[in-house]
Amino acid sequence: MALKTDFVDALFEQKKIRLNENEDGTVTPVDETEYTRQGDKFGAEHINATNEAVNGLSKDMVSLKNSVSDGKAQVAAAITAKRVPTAATATFGEMADNIGKIILGSGNAAPSDVLAGKTFTNNDGKEYTGTMPNRGDYWGWGNSKGNDAGSQRMWVKIPQGYYNENANVLLSWADIRNMAGITPEKVKKNEWILGIQGNFEGWVPAPQDLYYNGVNSVGFTPSVSGANARCEFQAQQIYFNSGTGSSSITSSAEVDITGCSYLVISGHDISLAKNDSVLNSYAVDVKINGTQIGTYLPSGDHAGGFRVNISSQAARRGVMQINIRSIKNNSIAASSKGYITKISLE
Repeated sequence: MALKTDFVDALFEQKKIRLNENEDGTVTPVDETEYTRQGDKFGAEHINATNEAVNGLSKDMVSLKNSVSDGKAQVAAAITAKRVPTAATATFGEMADNIGKIILGSGNAAPSDVLAGKTFTNNDGKEYTGTMPNRGDYWGWGNSKGNDAGSQRMWVKIPQGYYNENANVLLSWADIRNMAGITPEKVKKNEWILGIQGNFEGWVPAPQDLYYNGVNSVGFTPSVSGANARCEFQAQQIYFNSGTGSSSITSSAEVDITGCSYLVISGHDISLAKNDSVLNSYAVDVKINGTQIGTYLPSGDHAGGFRVNISSQAARRGVMQINIRSIKNNSIAASSKGYITKISLE
């Protein structure tokens, strides 16, 4: 019950007690005081209620003390978990100071820097969740690829994310062929490279070779003049027959003969017209940009080819023309003919 809280004292000027004699010889005190205000009575009922309240308060204080003690222990443990050691017996002031020492977070990571589903904090103390894809032991294609020919390497761009040491980024054979420029025409016939079968049957010329078994490095083109003259580019050779005139081939690209002394023409079944008695009459002449740089007057067998001396000429670079013609012998034109398989410098 609620305790009475409005007790008042009696007010009077002088306390007066009358003693009345009783028949049994005792006396009974009678209050004869003149009160200006009657006071409240305070008896056992009030004392008992007060004592019960005090006793209950003591129990509450014990419970409160235990609760505060337990709460301090929990707060101390929480602060310690934030790497600031704090005892459960520390004062509230000490705990407040230690809370101020807690580092909310550090670093400058962004969600894209952290694996998806993982949480983290940085300098602002906020908690974030990572978004970086965890590709782990990825086995798949790249986003794009290319050929860095200048640095002699190829590159592949992979999807964004985290990869472990077992990850593999794939390149198809077709990708490699395309980046490297590998085609059937560049692979030896019936040989297989990266999934394609070669069909190349030609020859690979050296830097000094102008023509080699069908490989026309400087772009020779044919021309003829005179009756019955022929000049044909066949599969792996050039057939020429000067008839009563001449057969010529002219390069479409410039030829640099710097440092070279001879133009070597090789082939088979070559027969050059010759007339030893007619000076300055040549079966073969070679020109650079229209300037004659070499001549050849046949003598002896030329079935396998011949060499034209070009060492003493001033013109060293330009469009080359090789002219093979007939020569009159006793007023009868003798033709030159045969098959050329290689034209080179040395």
